[in-house]
Amino acid sequence: MDWRDYQHEFDVQAGLQQIVIADVKPEDWQKILRFLQKTEVDLTFYIDGEKSVLPARVEGILGNHGHQYLLSLRFDGLALQCDFARADAIVLSYDPAQITDETKATLLFRVMSTCGRRINKVAVLTPLAQETNPIFRYEHGQGLTYVKLAKTLAPYA
Repeated sequence: MDWRDYQHEFDVQAGLQQIVIADVKPEDWQKILRFLQKTEVDLTFYIDGEKSVLPARVEGILGNHGHQYLLSLRFDGLALQCDFARADAIVLSYDPAQITDETKATLLFRVMSTCGRRINKVAVLTPLAQETNPIFRYEHGQGLTYVKLAKTLAPYA
């Protein structure tokens, strides 16, 4: 993929975007969190806005609407947020204004593909709250696809 073909997808006017990995189970969450804890990613966990310790097990915080949980991930100039609001999906939101060049886009795509590969699930990058309108899609064995470009190149039936 050429940066010039997709750089407009990270237009700051578009609003927040998200990486979504759907149909996950608590054990998938655990695999991703264990992996992140072993990397160079700076992880900060918050409960109701207060800095806290990330629990060893996620079952108690997934979809728990009694409190607001947030995990902040920071690395190489990128910041992503995970709010644990959905037990059935890992959702990492971010401000597309951070994606200023191909290097930053590649980092973001690496998060998508690594997380998807770790739990053998499809990962999509979408505008906020628009999971059915993916911009990019990672699928194990298929790699990363720029969905909009793939649609324009699809043969007519």
